[in-house]
Amino acid sequence: TFRNAASLEVFAIGTVTLGGTIKENDTVTITITTADSNGTAVNTAYKYTILKTDTLDTVVAALVKMINVPGDANVTARPNLSTEGIVLTAKKGGSPGASVAYSTAVSTSAQITSTAGGTSLTLNLQDAARVAPGSLITLFGTNLSEGTEATSFDRPSLPFTLANTQLFIDGLPAPLTFVSPTQISAQLGYEVDGRNSVSAYLRTVRSDGRVLVSNPQAVSVVSANPGIFALDGTDPRPGRVYHAFANATGIVSVDGTITAGDTGVLTIQGAANPYTYVVVATDTLASVRDRFIAMINADDSSPVTATAGNVFTRILLQAKIAGPDSNGITYSTSVTKGTGLIFSAFSPKLCCANSGGGEVTDANPAVPGEILYVLTTGLGQTVLGIDTGKIASTTSGGRDGGQDSTTDAPLTPVDSILAGGQTGNILFTGYEPGLVGVYRVTFQLSTAVTPNAQTQLTIAQQFFVSNVVTFPVQNP
Repeated sequence: TFRNAASLEVFAIGTVTLGGTIKENDTVTITITTADSNGTAVNTAYKYTILKTDTLDTVVAALVKMINVPGDANVTARPNLSTEGIVLTAKKGGSPGASVAYSTAVSTSAQITSTAGGTSLTLNLQDAARVAPGSLITLFGTNLSEGTEATSFDRPSLPFTLANTQLFIDGLPAPLTFVSPTQISAQLGYEVDGRNSVSAYLRTVRSDGRVLVSNPQAVSVVSANPGIFALDGTDPRPGRVYHAFANATGIVSVDGTITAGDTGVLTIQGAANPYTYVVVATDTLASVRDRFIAMINADDSSPVTATAGNVFTRILLQAKIAGPDSNGITYSTSVTKGTGLIFSAFSPKLCCANSGGGEVTDANPAVPGEILYVLTTGLGQTVLGIDTGKIASTTSGGRDGGQDSTTDAPLTPVDSILAGGQTGNILFTGYEPGLVGVYRVTFQLSTAVTPNAQTQLTIAQQFFVSNVVTFPVQNP
């Protein structure tokens, strides 16, 4: 089956979190419940008795080991010591994994606590086998090709043949990124937009001259179905999450309704004067936003530059000086007249300068309030559109040429980001330069995110939700 190349598969997950204090001989039990062929509930209980020398960390480790060795039939367990938690992941992908129930309990009068994140493993609405136009897709199998070849991206478009192998989707050759005997990676063409399914088959030429053609395979097509790229491993896998800027940043949002006479004021520390704009009847929220951006960028005394987001009517403020010295520049908003305009500063000061484009790692974690980005595929058609197989660039987006492809937003907006249980603030979505079918989604972490070495992240386009990935968040 062809899969979204970022998600590959979607596994249901659940959590158990420990707390309280250690007391010898208290017990903690995690129970995994499934149904047999007759529909009868089958419980498998993992009970640990606390030792005098235990800590919460060692109790977590002991329970993880009990579940994984020799191995529960339905789940794997992974420790999350930053929250004294255990992450349970279904062994079966998709909806079968979501049928696994779990619970936890402690002994009577125990001083330790154990809390389940739900009653059954949770599966996002997304299904990696349902793919959107423009998605990078992957097929795993055997004898798919006689050779192995990967494409180079220093060219205008992807090739249609690698290692003497082609993939045809509804009769059209698909652009290829990688071919091997066990894997085919390609782009699903934008031409299939509006279809519910397509038919795909492989054609490969062997070294002895034989031409082999596979049986056709149906591929389910939807308008959008995002997947976040991640490292290898057990889901939820560590995500490809990046620090967005080397400069300190802040966000201002322009919302509400247009009412003539409303007066917005933006004050930035270090600027000679506050920026003030009086709304006129012909304005839109976007035009009000753009007026403030123009005033800031025309002011030589301003310590920041301003950029418009392409998802909501938001203004990104970036310090002109890179590095942490600009962290702490204050900014604030107000509406001095009228009640239609809502003018909001998302934080009181700029923050979080880091290594722009550097990967978020345990050694260089994200911090609450920082602006990050992830690389994704499966966002579907975009406003400007780009030809199937075309390498995205900053100067060649759009089928009529000349537009900046990095700001070309999907027709189905990325309208929700959830990180650590908190809603993130979305700023930009657009193609990643130098790649095909890959989008960069830039967002601000909520300042309320709790530090966690395995912070869970999803993005969504309406009811299409991505796979879950993790990344480390720590206090600065």
